[in-house]
Amino acid sequence: MKRRATKILKTEAQVKKSVEQNVRREWDKLQSALEEEIMKRTVHDVGGQILGMVLYTLYNNYGFRKKRLENFLGELRAGFNLTNGASKEILGREFTLVDVTDFLKEEYEIDVYKEVEEM
Repeated sequence: MKRRATKILKTEAQVKKSVEQNVRREWDKLQSALEEEIMKRTVHDVGGQILGMVLYTLYNNYGFRKKRLENFLGELRAGFNLTNGASKEILGREFTLVDVTDFLKEEYEIDVYKEVEEM
């Protein structure tokens, strides 16, 4: 018994619609990847600039030199490690950057977000 091959014919409008959908899908993927890369680079650049200013201020105003700056960076990394999940093992609960900003505001009336706005 012979099988008949079924031809699928599409109209020009159907082909155009299909191509537009594929292009839109690929465009959305590219746009999303670009936005992610821009955000990553922005965070990297701004974070580096802020950290640079903090280290320079410690050097310029408080006499920190290489060893003390390296120790400060080590303690800063340790603090970030606590906010990245290590706190559950140490403190028995999550410790977040919100905890840090809340502590500074409650204990010393330092609103870091307000400070950032004024810089």
